[in-house]
Amino acid sequence: MNKIIYSRLSCLNVPLPPRDGGYRSKVRPIIFTIDDMHDRDSQEAKDFRDWLNSKIHLLGTLGDFTANYIMSKPEILKEKEWTDIGIEVLSEFYAKAGLDIPKWISLMIEYNESVQTQDEVVLQLRGYFVNLINDTCNRYRPPTVISEYDSFDKDYMNHQLSLIEKLRACCERSLIPFIHYDKKKSIFYITSDVIEDLRKNKLGDLVGSHKGLADLLGFEYKNVRIGDGGKQAKVVIVHTAQMADMLEFKLGEVIDNESPTPQLPKKRRLTEA
Repeated sequence: MNKIIYSRLSCLNVPLPPRDGGYRSKVRPIIFTIDDMHDRDSQEAKDFRDWLNSKIHLLGTLGDFTANYIMSKPEILKEKEWTDIGIEVLSEFYAKAGLDIPKWISLMIEYNESVQTQDEVVLQLRGYFVNLINDTCNRYRPPTVISEYDSFDKDYMNHQLSLIEKLRACCERSLIPFIHYDKKKSIFYITSDVIEDLRKNKLGDLVGSHKGLADLLGFEYKNVRIGDGGKQAKVVIVHTAQMADMLEFKLGEVIDNESPTPQLPKKRRLTEA
C-alpha cells in the first residue's frame, strides 16, 4: 500500500513512467475503464470504505510477515519470479494462521507487457510517418510535388494516390531530408537524422536510436556508400513492399482476449474479516 517513488537520470533521455520500458517490465498494469467505476456516494461504496478503514491496520501484519519471510529465504529473490514469490508468501501466511489457502491466490491476469508495448510503439511510428507524408504533400503542392502522373496535372490529389505513391513523389523531389528512394532497386533508405525529427514529435524516447527504429519496425540496418568519395553511413533499409505494408493500415477480424480476466470468488459480506 506504499507509494512508489520514481527516479531517473535525465542525461540518459529515458522517458518517465509509465512510458519507460524498464518500469513497464516490472509492473503489471490493469486498465480500468468507465465500466469499472462505481458511484463513490452509493451506500455500497460507503459500506466498503467503512469496512476497509476498520481492517486496514491488519495489512501491517502481512507486511511484517513478508519482510521476515524474505529475510529468512533471500535466495528466492534470485531463483523465482515475483509472481511465484507472491503466491508462496501468501500461501505460507494462510498456512501459519491455520487457514485454508484460498484459490484466488493462484489467479493471475496474463499480460505480455513487452509485446504490448512494442505494438503500441509501432502504431505510433506508423502514425508519425503517415502524418509526415501527408503534411509534406500538403505543404509542397503540385507542381512541386510530382508523381507518376503528368507533372503538369494541377489536381493530382484527385487521383487518390496511395501513401506509398505520395512518399515516392516526395523522395523524388528530396522533400523529406532523411528518407531517400532508389528507383532502380525500389528501396527506401532512412538516415540517422530521422531521430532528431522523432524527438521533436516526442517519439525519440520510444525508439531510442537509429538502429532501434530498424529493430522495432523489422527493417534492415546496414552500411551504404555515399557519393563517390567512398564514405559510408548507417541506414535503415526498407523495401517498397515493406513500407507499403507499414503505411497501409489494414483491419483484420476482431480477436477475443486470449487470456480472459480470471473469475474471482464471489463477494463476501463486508462484515467478514
